[in-house]
Formats: sequence, structure tokens, C-alpha cells
Amino acid sequence: MRKFYAAFVIMEVIAGCLAGVALLIGGVGIMNMMLVSVAERVREIGIQKALGARPLHLRVQFLSEAVLLSATGALSGVALGLAAAGLASRALVRVVKTWSGTVSWAAVLAALLSALCVGIAFGWLPARRAALLQPVEAMRK
Repeated sequence: MRKFYAAFVIMEVIAGCLAGVALLIGGVGIMNMMLVSVAERVREIGIQKALGARPLHLRVQFLSEAVLLSATGALSGVALGLAAAGLASRALVRVVKTWSGTVSWAAVLAALLSALCVGIAFGWLPARRAALLQPVEAMRK
């Protein structure tokens, strides 16, 4: 019985490492998308700054886009995860009649919160870059 629990702990650690790598890759994807968004909207940012937008306004604008992007990914991931867990549970009930699969809602909430934190962390650099653009130079591009 002891070996069973040890194997289970090892599987949990491996799953946690895979989730961490997935969050890192997702964060890099969010940062790339936001950097492209800033690069494509340089003139718009320059016009906003020329009309009186403060750096805080631009930071909030781009950070909210990054959070929206990560929230969309997180919600779709949770939906797919719940569907996969439901299908796996149904399949296991056919094989093991005493199986009762449950979803840890604390884990779902932790996944959503960590995805939002990744969106904020990896969206910060593009938002900062947009906020630091000079209006005149931005409108030239």
C-alpha cells in the first residue's frame, strides 16, 4: 500500500511540473501576442498620448487585454478539462463499478487564478513598452 501512495505522489509531482511548463508556455504566448499588438498599434498609441492619455491609461488598456486573453484561455481550458474528466470518469465506471470521480473545485479555482496571474505577469512588459512610447516618435511610424 505504501508503494501505491509513493507512486501516486510521484505522479502528482510530474503533473504539477507539466502544468508549470504549460503555464510558462502560455505566458510566453500571451507576451508575444501583446508585443505584436503594441507594435501594430504604435500610431494609435501615439495619438492617444498626444490627446492626453497618461502612461497609466495605456498600461491598464494593455494589461486588461492580456488578462482577457488569459481568462479566455483559462475558461476554455477548464471547460475542456471538465469534459475530459467527465468522459474519463464514465469510462472508468464501466471498468471499475465502485469508481467515483470528483472534481476538485479548489483546483479549478487555483488554475483560473494562476492563469490570470500569468496574464498579468507576462502582459506587464508589453503594457510598459506601450506606456513609455513618445507621442511624436510613435506617430511617425
